[in-house]
Amino acid sequence: MAKNSTLDALGAPAWFDEPVVNVVLAANGYPGKYNKGTPINDLDYANETDGVVIFHAGTKRDGAQLQAAGGRVLSVTAQAPTLKEAVEKAYDVIDTKIDWEDGFCRRYCVSGAVEL
Repeated sequence: MAKNSTLDALGAPAWFDEPVVNVVLAANGYPGKYNKGTPINDLDYANETDGVVIFHAGTKRDGAQLQAAGGRVLSVTAQAPTLKEAVEKAYDVIDTKIDWEDGFCRRYCVSGAVEL
């Protein structure tokens, strides 16, 4: 749409009253050396979680297999009635629904930034 100069056709963005958090999943070793091409599974399952959207930053497909292709690979965005619940929801999806053995997230960032 930006390329065609038609962004005005999108309308106004939607705003929500509930808190939203975003947790980045990175490749083990990031920001130093890390492996590319490691398999990531079950994202469709994880994306079915109510209030969760997963954004791709450093992924690629090799046939049907989703793979890591960069350092910062996925962003798990979760919305819930409270900030604490949003954080818990994001980490729950990371811990129980996304199958990526070579991925990690930093858990101290949110807890150090806000009181949960």
